[in-house]
Amino acid sequence: MDQVSENEDFEQIISRIFRIDENAPDRLITRESSSVEFKANFSRNKNTWNSYGKTIAAFANAKGGCLVFGVSDRPRRLDGMSNNHFESLDPQELTNFLNEKFSPEIRWSLATHKIGDKKFGILLIEENFSKPVMAIANGGDKIFEAEIYYRYRGRSEKIKYPELQEILDSQRQKEQDLWMRHLQRIATVGVHDAAIFNPDDGTVSGKGGTFIIDRKLLPKLSFIREGEFREVTGAPAIKLVGEAQILAAGEIASTEYIERKAIRLNEIIDFFLLQKKPSQPVFFIEQACYEQSGFLPLYYFTGIANLNLLELRNIIERQNSRTQSKKKIIERLICKDESLYVEIPKTDTESALKKGEIRESFISKTLDDSEIEDYSDIRYRLEALRSLRKEEIDIDYIFPILNKYYKECWDENSLFRDSFRKAICHLDKELFCPKTFYD
Repeated sequence: MDQVSENEDFEQIISRIFRIDENAPDRLITRESSSVEFKANFSRNKNTWNSYGKTIAAFANAKGGCLVFGVSDRPRRLDGMSNNHFESLDPQELTNFLNEKFSPEIRWSLATHKIGDKKFGILLIEENFSKPVMAIANGGDKIFEAEIYYRYRGRSEKIKYPELQEILDSQRQKEQDLWMRHLQRIATVGVHDAAIFNPDDGTVSGKGGTFIIDRKLLPKLSFIREGEFREVTGAPAIKLVGEAQILAAGEIASTEYIERKAIRLNEIIDFFLLQKKPSQPVFFIEQACYEQSGFLPLYYFTGIANLNLLELRNIIERQNSRTQSKKKIIERLICKDESLYVEIPKTDTESALKKGEIRESFISKTLDDSEIEDYSDIRYRLEALRSLRKEEIDIDYIFPILNKYYKECWDENSLFRDSFRKAICHLDKELFCPKTFYD
């Protein structure tokens, strides 16, 4: 695995890392590389964190990568983590550590993966949009102020001239592209109607004059100015509300604001399965753009927000997400989610017959949950659900079953998560996407 491809979602990355040797089922074929590093266990020792930080910064300056805990190197043996330090990690603690040692902020996420009864921890580090990530403080004998680290094949070290030059050239090009986008927006609005916001003093200046955003809000608005503040996923946003007030010279009045509450993956799924209506459904759509997979319910929240296709597309495209999820959601909209439907083969193979029986039992509401033998049995059920059309789906019968699978299996099997997401996305499309939505 030479690099974390932006065309892969998280489950695909996991499957590529955990490639097991057929001749030695307790070992991996995958080697440490420019995007993968193995550790036997996650340590709480801050001196060890300096080593992690150097590798994380190196990944961020290169093409991104994964720190995998629970695999001993040479040979690459699947031992699993022998402690619970990774699972008990507070993401904010690691975020604070990285922000103390490096700038600009590094984007990362974490997850656990199980193989049998063995657990593995994964830190997924994204390629930074703003480079280079530089050390701003010393950290033991691993991190030194003003140094820049880069991930070479199987090692993290001080960056060499060719890679640094490539980063500087790329950043220069990004800045030029950003100026061009700004100028294009100004051209669209019109030079005389455009305004400029200064985040340092809160002034917004245009042809009609200047208005001021309360200084109390500026530290919160800096989350947007700096990029995306994320513990694991998601980006808080600020919405200014209230009436404008005309002030005398030197006066500053308070402005009411609403801070967006962070929404987690489990909330998106829970609200869908339990058919709860959020007060701010657009926030759920926006958050889906920052998750590890682009396969999450979409049309249910779109309907509650009373959006048409163009409005939905605009909301998604304006999200400052560089994950594959945003691209996948846009791809789903373009393809009208037609690939989610699965037609059960009309053959006499064991799997086809079993899926056909399960499909009929969903329609007749006679499914026997006591007959579940292993994950493959649940996978057949999830695939059978993707063969149902709207008139064949009884929400009151099927959704409680799905909720049961979700509660029992989500943390146990990564392949289940992939199949489950696609199943609920199919149901979401069939049940909540109006026929006229794409007209």
